[in-house]
Amino acid sequence: MRYFQYIFLSLLVAVAFMPAAQAERVTIKARLDSAHLIMGKSTTLHLEVVKDRGTSGYFPMYADGDHRSYVTLNGDSIELSRKFDSDTVELGSGRTQINYRIPLQAFDSGYYYLPPIQYVAGVDTASSNRVALKVLPVNIDPKSNIEGFTDVAETENGPWTDKLPDFLINYWWLILAILLVIGLAIFMFLRYKKTGSVIRKKPQLPPYEAAMKALEELKARNLWESGLVEEYFVDLTDILRTYIDKRFHVSAPEMTTQQFLTEAMTNDRLRNHADELGRLLELADYVKFARMQSLPDENTEAFNIVKGFVESTRPTPEENAAKEANSAEEAEMRMQGKTSLKAKREKGSAQKRDNKRGKEARR
Repeated sequence: MRYFQYIFLSLLVAVAFMPAAQAERVTIKARLDSAHLIMGKSTTLHLEVVKDRGTSGYFPMYADGDHRSYVTLNGDSIELSRKFDSDTVELGSGRTQINYRIPLQAFDSGYYYLPPIQYVAGVDTASSNRVALKVLPVNIDPKSNIEGFTDVAETENGPWTDKLPDFLINYWWLILAILLVIGLAIFMFLRYKKTGSVIRKKPQLPPYEAAMKALEELKARNLWESGLVEEYFVDLTDILRTYIDKRFHVSAPEMTTQQFLTEAMTNDRLRNHADELGRLLELADYVKFARMQSLPDENTEAFNIVKGFVESTRPTPEENAAKEANSAEEAEMRMQGKTSLKAKREKGSAQKRDNKRGKEARR
């Protein structure tokens, strides 16, 4: 019985002292080189960590994943560098002391209590004591020169953009937009000076070539073969009227059939084709407005009438030569007009200079 009492008392003593032993397994103590610090200067924060030999540990404040070279305390007033020195001292009995020396800077004047610094070793976490720090402001005479400060250091092997001025980095998009606007303005000015217009006009085919191309495209669509007789005659008469407008300067697209036939009978160049064109336009009116269904032979004949009319009124080589001569003459007249305008401007400028010199001579 007494044997069991000894065992029970031994277990009670072991349980009583176990938390104390575990509590002393990891300890951390903090101190500063100086409790007074001038704003912008640096001092050293000493952290003494005592733990079991072979147990790895770390500071949670450095494990936040932040890529900056420092961590902040007390808001953003205190900065601790991520680069620090340390040394290890063997205490015996399986215990080790690690002495950390961490650079500390402060950029706001005031009185601060640094929060406890935590250290994790294995499954245990320890917190340091709090230390006080008084940051003194820098007294500067506005009239005196600031000394004791160095220029901003250039980074080694940094990107080439670091060598550019800050306004290029911050406002590159605005500078690019301005350059594009200037380039567009120069381009439009040169185009206007060369062609007389800022809009590039799409070259148009001569009336004969445009009409023949439109007829070939209409034939390839097989409209009346597909039952679209009305659409076929609408497109066919549009080709005819557009050709007459461009070729003979007759406003055929704006005329009714009767108005066009009246004009054709009085026009020397259209009189010989008035009968067949009248027959075509009357058939087209019946199909478009009376919903009459034309015969296949009539559809083919209508196409042949338009094509034959276009081919028979094709401009002759003499007409093309005369047209080219007129175009060259018009271009020369425009050039002469520009030259004359330039001469007038130069003459006006010279007159102004002469008047100015005369006034100065009279003075």
